Amino acid sequence: MNNFTGQRFGNYSLLRLLGRGSVSEVYLAEHIEQKAQAAVKILQMKLASGDQESFLAQTRLLGQFKHPHIVRIWEAGVQNKTPFLAMTYAPHGSLHTSHPPGTCLAQEQILSYVQQITAALQYLHDQQLTYRDLRPQNLLLLAPNNIILADFALSLISQTSRSLNMQEMMGDVTYMAPEQLQGKPGPSSDQYALGIIVYEWLSGKAPFTGTFTEVASQHAFTPPAPLHATVPKIMPAVEEVVQIALSKDPQWRFASVRAFSHAFEQACQRNQPPLEARTFRVPEKSIVSDKQELASAKQPVAQLTSNSTQASTVQTLPPPPSSQKSAHPLKSSRTSTLRKLLLGTLALLVIISAGGLALWQHSTQTEAQSASEAQKAALTATALQGHLQATTIARADANAEATADAAANIEATATVTAMQNLYTQSTQGTPVMNDPLTANDRFQWDEGPTARHESCTFIKGAYHIIEPQSNSYDCYANATNFSNFAFQVQVTILKGDLGGLDFLANTDHTQNCFFGLYGTGDYVSGCISNGIIPFTIYSWKAAVGNKSPHTNLLTVIVRNQQASLYVNKQYIGSFKESPLTSGAIGLFAHDFTSSTEVTFNNAQVWSL
Repeated sequence: MNNFTGQRFGNYSLLRLLGRGSVSEVYLAEHIEQKAQAAVKILQMKLASGDQESFLAQTRLLGQFKHPHIVRIWEAGVQNKTPFLAMTYAPHGSLHTSHPPGTCLAQEQILSYVQQITAALQYLHDQQLTYRDLRPQNLLLLAPNNIILADFALSLISQTSRSLNMQEMMGDVTYMAPEQLQGKPGPSSDQYALGIIVYEWLSGKAPFTGTFTEVASQHAFTPPAPLHATVPKIMPAVEEVVQIALSKDPQWRFASVRAFSHAFEQACQRNQPPLEARTFRVPEKSIVSDKQELASAKQPVAQLTSNSTQASTVQTLPPPPSSQKSAHPLKSSRTSTLRKLLLGTLALLVIISAGGLALWQHSTQTEAQSASEAQKAALTATALQGHLQATTIARADANAEATADAAANIEATATVTAMQNLYTQSTQGTPVMNDPLTANDRFQWDEGPTARHESCTFIKGAYHIIEPQSNSYDCYANATNFSNFAFQVQVTILKGDLGGLDFLANTDHTQNCFFGLYGTGDYVSGCISNGIIPFTIYSWKAAVGNKSPHTNLLTVIVRNQQASLYVNKQYIGSFKESPLTSGAIGLFAHDFTSSTEVTFNNAQVWSL
């Protein structure tokens, strides 16, 4: 990276470097005439003339924001095609430096922070802007306990064309919502990020840890560990609020960050014991009068179940948000089956309770024996009929479900078989490209190092791509243009994180699709348009390939706007690719956590 210390950007002279991020550098600066201090952020990107206009339009919009908890932008410009922002300088650093990882904060302090942060986020959401990169590093302190939201780099870049790598576009994966990992961020994504931060402040650690792909997979599929397991004295209402904010589905979170803040405030004010101290209480008696039972017996079975449930006074905790999915309108047939089986069980319980009630009536009310027996008979007959009906329906539903499961298994097996046949058919015959990748040739592969020490070179009979920094480096075969094809290469990750195939790249490489394999054996796939990922489909799957440094054979078959993926000739999945119907092929290496070096051999393309 360049060091701009001592240089002038706009009306500001850069004094010293304050810090670096994935897409920017921040300097302490001084106004040339007014001598006022400011923070100048320089974005690591080069803008074309059309993109410069878009960038300046976006910064003008941000410059109009006036909120006590949002950083003020004093000046914005583009110098030598490099965009920069001059903004308020926060001398007390960030919440990340004030409360480093592992620090647990008092609930009252967290509440104060949440109220300030949500006020800023709600202001942005009301302006139809999603922040996208909420994390403690971007929460600055003008004064102790006075927070301002800073660093609008991702919000700006999302509106500006640029070829960014995936991690840069997504920010810090620790705080990334599942839908944002799929390239579909929205206001609720900011709420999820704040939920992760609150979880971290309460417990001293983030709910998900590991490599980039491991954390991303946990965001998508794994519920966070219960807070009360590590914070025994946490109030249950507080934990429930955080759980709701961390729902995988945005529709199950709070309607707004303002609603989240209000719920968190109310939860903090409740005087409830910790979760493990809250027990179920079973009443000593739960007696329903004979008139109520007789009335219930005359109602449909579904209504009988409802009334029987209401008669109980057992106190139970509400289910956590992760289990509330079963109450969603889109219920599975399995849920319907269980509900019907439960219905039959409740009917049997009514039979038993009716018999016990009749015996009690017989010993205490001899004069009403005939009436009680009549009532018991009526109740028993109705309940038994309901039980038989429910059992019959449940059995039929279970049989139908078993049949559907069998059909689904058959269909899945047929799909895999069909995709394996597609591979066999597509890789037969003479390839239109059969390049061993031992030296450059007519396909005009990129070669040479960059100023960042990235390189793509032919060394010792293989094509090497080296990415030493947190970035992605792509090397293209510039004399290629394929449509409806199979593209296959042997890929070896010598060290680092990720390597794979590019395809359907346009002439300036601002749009392309990709298929990569991690050193862990997981894979990722999708498409990028102008540095942004509007229709990306990410897929993580454990151990589909050999772990680094073993070689894996990666194949993508593109046909009718669908990309089918194969590792070592085995089908692993498909996704709909970009609107482009043809384009160049290439290869890439991506560094998330450590310097990455990947080698490639035997690039082959078959025309379909």
